[in-house]
Amino acid sequence: MNLFNYNPKGKGQANSMAVTIQGITYYFSYSTCIAVLADGKLSYARNEWGPTTGKHINWAKAAGGFQDSEQVNASDLACEGITI
Repeated sequence: MNLFNYNPKGKGQANSMAVTIQGITYYFSYSTCIAVLADGKLSYARNEWGPTTGKHINWAKAAGGFQDSEQVNASDLACEGITI
């Protein structure tokens, strides 16, 4: 397990954390899972919350490490049981 902050400004804010478990990276905005990177594909949530979460979604997208991406409903992200 690898827990890290994905804020591109390098600030250690606890509201933009990600965790990698068994090769899958889960991105969180506060305690809400907003994106999942698995098998080279980033699935990210439609922003249903507000400007800060929208910023965090954009940061997750900018983190790279994927060849493909898709926007999905938040309920369709495979984050069940994963918390930080």
